[in-house]
Amino acid sequence: MVTKIADAAAAYAKNATGLGQGLGSIGGSPARDGGATGAFGQMLDRSLEDAISVGRDSDKASLQSLTGQSPLNNIVLSATNAELVLQTVVSMRDRIVGSIQEIMRMPI
Repeated sequence: MVTKIADAAAAYAKNATGLGQGLGSIGGSPARDGGATGAFGQMLDRSLEDAISVGRDSDKASLQSLTGQSPLNNIVLSATNAELVLQTVVSMRDRIVGSIQEIMRMPI
């Protein structure tokens, strides 16, 4: 499955609106089973699941292209989408790590 820009924009809008719901529960109860709580944690979980799905779709497109079942442009599109998703995940990780480091530098 190749993700289109409109689909990505719709997913971004869905995540952005979902982030505002349930924010009161983020600081409330501790995480169960070590997982993240609240809307932010759920958004991260969905984003990572989507990233894994895009990677798997890219692998499938690569295999189909190698066996001649799919044109070469499908592999280029799926590989580009996978690269974009990976860059997004790395950027999110860098920002989260930067935020944690900034919090650690704050005086008590």
